Amino acid sequence: MKGSSSRRHRESGSALPESSGRVSSLRVRERVLRYLSAHGREQPTVREIAEAVGCARTYVYLFLSGEYARPARRDIRGELKRFVESHPEALLTKARGGLSFKDIAARLRTTSPTISRLWSQLNLPDRTQLKLSDAERSHRSYERRKDLHKASVLAWKSANPEQARAIQRAAQARWQRMVIGRERCSVCGSTFPWTNGHERRRRRLRRPTVCSLHCAMIAWHRK
Repeated sequence: MKGSSSRRHRESGSALPESSGRVSSLRVRERVLRYLSAHGREQPTVREIAEAVGCARTYVYLFLSGEYARPARRDIRGELKRFVESHPEALLTKARGGLSFKDIAARLRTTSPTISRLWSQLNLPDRTQLKLSDAERSHRSYERRKDLHKASVLAWKSANPEQARAIQRAAQARWQRMVIGRERCSVCGSTFPWTNGHERRRRRLRRPTVCSLHCAMIAWHRK
């Protein structure tokens, strides 16, 4: 019966149970210690060790020291509180130059859902208020792709010079008609809308502030 059981386990490819006597207690201990040397920093549970080694949890408890086999419960809440106190950047989101919950969880060797839950319990600052606005996301998206956009625009202008000049002239005309304030005419004293075109002529050509061609002629004759 024992031989047929061993044959069935070999055919199925599954590990033999430790009670079968096929694997000695010394061999189990070696497997456990080898697994811990490779994964000890991750602090695996006894169940994870047993599943990885292929034995019952009883054997893991048996061959490990009591200190590791029954570890004290971690105070992740306290660890998170101390971490935030020593790392103020953790209060900021990653988009603001801080850390994500995933980054914090990796440093504390836990999971991001755990960090999210404890974050609320500790009444730490609400990170949703630190999310980027639509305008900020749009600007950052533009900053990432502006070089590619600029290159594509220059390529289109080279391939369509006439259309590019027409678009440029139309845009320049719209810009010159844009009202930027109100000014008082130096001839008749009336106020009138002051456009980009007026401002450009006054700065470049040193022309007087006038509201019409008639007032411009009077101002010119006064000189």
